[in-house]
Amino acid sequence: MGAPRRWASRLLDLAVRRLAPADSGWGSAMLRELDFVAGEWAALAWALGGAAALGRHFLPRRWTLQEIGRTTAGLLVGVVLAAGVLALSLGALLRLLPDSFAAWQQEHAAAAGWLTVVVVPEIVLVLAVASLWPRKRSIAIGVVLAAMTLITHFALYVARHGYAGGSL
Repeated sequence: MGAPRRWASRLLDLAVRRLAPADSGWGSAMLRELDFVAGEWAALAWALGGAAALGRHFLPRRWTLQEIGRTTAGLLVGVVLAAGVLALSLGALLRLLPDSFAAWQQEHAAAAGWLTVVVVPEIVLVLAVASLWPRKRSIAIGVVLAAMTLITHFALYVARHGYAGGSL
């Protein structure tokens, strides 16, 4: 089984698992029919069409505008929460720590930059996601998106400007 057929199988399997148990028969039949589609890329195209058909037919019954709005609001709350964590981390480490940290920061500018911009905020965000995931999953996903944006931004900054022991 090639990569496109594996992707097709995973996509349809994910779509079937998202269906209500009463609606999963149609999705399971699509998953079984995938074995009879000739060609790797044809199987992927067929699976994309099947997943889209399942989504068009069954998702409107499950998701209301109120649920979509609640999920979107949760994502936004998570992003705002992550931005607040970053601001608090930077403020606490740069202003509230004793003068001995300031002397250490001047001697080890690179380590201090990593600590204030990446390490502490990401640890706090991981802890926030772990605590929010069981009860408020949409907020936790928003925090994950913000954390991924932060780490991606920092990686792109380092790739573009370098980070050879200098300050941020």
